[in-house]
Amino acid sequence: MQSISKQSKLKEFFYKLAHRIFITKKELHLYEIEDNKSCHYCGDEISLLHSFLGCHIATDFPQNVLCWFYEKENSSITINSEEILFGVATDNDNRIKKLNFCLLSAEFYFHFQKINQRACNWNVFLRKLNFMLKVESFASLNFSSIVSQSKQNKQTFHIISILLRKLNRIYPVEISCSYVIVLYLFVA
Repeated sequence: MQSISKQSKLKEFFYKLAHRIFITKKELHLYEIEDNKSCHYCGDEISLLHSFLGCHIATDFPQNVLCWFYEKENSSITINSEEILFGVATDNDNRIKKLNFCLLSAEFYFHFQKINQRACNWNVFLRKLNFMLKVESFASLNFSSIVSQSKQNKQTFHIISILLRKLNRIYPVEISCSYVIVLYLFVA
């Protein structure tokens, strides 16, 4: 789980998914918080299993992500529905880590849209996914090598500081700490 994502939201989502501790409309209806216990997309009675594997939209969306990933990475990895939901086991294959991240992001996006009773928009998701992939790759960089190079090149430092400011809007705590460290090391 640690290697899937640097984002706290995705880690929490994966933990809840793996331990099956999501609250669905079924539970909300049971406690009389929600009047309707049917799926927003298909109208069937909702449960945790239905939310991620039973609803036709829940199965179609990750399949679209797989097709997109295969096309982008020029590869094909055969996986089953359990691996789509919980990820593919890997030792240290970056391509499979990236696939797991994409699938987890798709499940997170789908779940968020479903809870807020919004339609899933493929183009919006792809834009968010591409940005999150850039953030993840940036977050995995070795900051000490970047800082030592940026001290020699002020333009590189300027680009890094702009990128960190943009990332600060998404990851306020993690990035702001990194931003302060980079600025301190550059000035020192």
